[in-house]
Amino acid sequence: MDGQDVAALNDRERARYRRTRVGLVFQQFNLIPSLNVAANISFHANLAGRYDAAWEAELTSKLGLEAFLGRYPEQLSGGQQ
Repeated sequence: MDGQDVAALNDRERARYRRTRVGLVFQQFNLIPSLNVAANISFHANLAGRYDAAWEAELTSKLGLEAFLGRYPEQLSGGQQ
């Protein structure tokens, strides 16, 4: 993948590769019900040590999510989720 032989990586290296190089779009939303939209957006970036407030603001704006940041997943339609 992208010049990397992932079969040659050990478990720890594959996990790091997935965390830093691979994006996933799940069939189900996988939003954390106890976190609002803003926290759901930043959660994985924080886990990976890659949180960037400026990028989050830009992404939120591009996706038109500004009005939804304080809402929780149950307060969103399926399309918004």
